[in-house]
Amino acid sequence: MIVIVKLYGMLSRKVAGYEPDRGLEISVSEGATVGEVIGGIGIGSEESVVVVIDGEVAGAETPVCSGSVLRVFQPLHGG
Repeated sequence: MIVIVKLYGMLSRKVAGYEPDRGLEISVSEGATVGEVIGGIGIGSEESVVVVIDGEVAGAETPVCSGSVLRVFQPLHGG
């Protein structure tokens, strides 16, 4: 099945050839999770990210569906 990953902020620089307008079209196996998809594009579990699918925040164990759009953000920090 195919999912689309859209990267925001500095994350877009971590993937060579990333095109912000198109995102990444990724083929994943049935039952794949958010964590597997994100790890598969080179964003490690040590990085703090927020993933939103269909307007809902998704955890690493959340399963993805064919056609899902995963929007991946870096949390903002400041003081």
